[in-house]
Amino acid sequence: MEELGIADYIDALTTEELMRRTVLDGPIRLDFDRSAAGGGHPAAHLTIARNCCRVPLFGPLSIGHFVRFIFSNFYPDWWGEFKFLRDWPLDWFTRTVTEQERQVLHVECRQPLVEKLFGGLHSKRR
Repeated sequence: MEELGIADYIDALTTEELMRRTVLDGPIRLDFDRSAAGGGHPAAHLTIARNCCRVPLFGPLSIGHFVRFIFSNFYPDWWGEFKFLRDWPLDWFTRTVTEQERQVLHVECRQPLVEKLFGGLHSKRR
């Protein structure tokens, strides 16, 4: 499994197998689009169940953060079994959450201070 990329693994599954293994209990989406940001539409947000339910995020997520969130929460067996999922690099991008968005329920994620100061194995600022 570690020799295959995630796209190769997904391509190897039949449609039925893919649907059985990847159907979430409720629709959830992580979005980032700076050009679409405005009142009620944060640049980075978590959409839950309905398009109008947008929970502001601290900023855009890296692929590593996305892989970690989805697999550790929705596919814990795969998360525990496949080391390559756990080793996906975490990149830290520029924060986009506004002061107004911080005043409502939002998702905050901070880069650990030690990694920020001294550099981590898988983190970098952009």
